[in-house]
Amino acid sequence: MDTVAYDTYDSPSVLLKDASLSDAQKCEALKRWAYDEYRLLESTYEGMEPDGERGRLEEVMDALRTIAPDEADLSDIVQHGATSDTLTP
Repeated sequence: MDTVAYDTYDSPSVLLKDASLSDAQKCEALKRWAYDEYRLLESTYEGMEPDGERGRLEEVMDALRTIAPDEADLSDIVQHGATSDTLTP
């Protein structure tokens, strides 16, 4: 399965509407996005300066719950990291 670059989408809802992607690709992309958003949020708590953009973790998780409710466990996503082996449903 090809890796989908979530950062080419304006929002998680736009990614969900992309008919060229399978549900599995959408799920993997959203999990990667959630992991990256979590790490960004974590770094701001550790004193690093935010990049000026408001985090989208909740929006990404909502989209993931829409497409794959059983896969939308942030603690599992964070624990396993953002590798294709652990994120493929």
